[in-house]
Amino acid sequence: MAYLTQVDVAVSITHEMWDAAGTTRVSGEAANIVTGLTDPEGEASAIEVTVTEVGTSGLYTVSFSPDELGNWIVTATNPAGTDEAVSSYTVVTMSGVAGLPRQHLTTVARVKRRIDTEGALGSTYDDLILEMIGEASADIHARLGRIIPEDTYTEYRDGHGLDTMILRQGPLVSITSIHEVEYSDSGDGSQAETGTEVEAFNYVGGGLLTEGHSGPGTIRLLSSTYTTGIRNYAIIYVAGYSLIPEALARAATNYVAAMFFTREVAGLMNKSIGDSEISPIPMKNLDEAVARSIAPYRFEGVA
Repeated sequence: MAYLTQVDVAVSITHEMWDAAGTTRVSGEAANIVTGLTDPEGEASAIEVTVTEVGTSGLYTVSFSPDELGNWIVTATNPAGTDEAVSSYTVVTMSGVAGLPRQHLTTVARVKRRIDTEGALGSTYDDLILEMIGEASADIHARLGRIIPEDTYTEYRDGHGLDTMILRQGPLVSITSIHEVEYSDSGDGSQAETGTEVEAFNYVGGGLLTEGHSGPGTIRLLSSTYTTGIRNYAIIYVAGYSLIPEALARAATNYVAAMFFTREVAGLMNKSIGDSEISPIPMKNLDEAVARSIAPYRFEGVA
């Protein structure tokens, strides 16, 4: 599995260390893991690679910030006396779109570059295009069953007796806190809520953006299970993309371009702007193209 990130955005890789017998994870060895980094040109890179342990779990985070697009190779070698495993991880740096309004998947400027090659539109239709971007983005989010741009979420969940909770959004960026929740009578006829925070060394996140996941995040308790109950856990976390994946930005841009060209006449096959004539993608073909582009980012909602 390749880990996905963007240029100058740190990627964190989860690395395990086991004892020589392969039965127990080994803690306290972050400083003894030997790392290597190869850049997209196949040359050894001088970029710093850091290794930290997640609590005392024997799970280690190997991190670095790539400075160019392409495929990077990270190696991590466990020290003598452990399993002495040599692990190799591929990190792919991607392009994408950043700084968009909340829940928008493309920009007015990007759409206009697609539909207005001669610059004849000026700013006349900017408000309309922005409105269409909102409509197209909402439709794509509905098809995906999730929200793509990064945001902070608070979920109240039922404890189910297992060690792993599947979150409703993803990929997971960070965990702010987890609280075990109890309810009582406040004395005025309403309900009082008391939360006890679960200490951070007791859990680890999965489905991470930095590990290339596009589906829902997960939180695994390391030495216990989620106590069975009704709405007895409050989980606060950050999930989604700060940089919209290029496939989704492209799908939204094409979608809005088609909406713009067909805003007056259904089924319009071409449009003249200045001295140029542009033929948009037929709507049926566009719908199929959008579906293909967004398919890897779709997942079913979690109850």
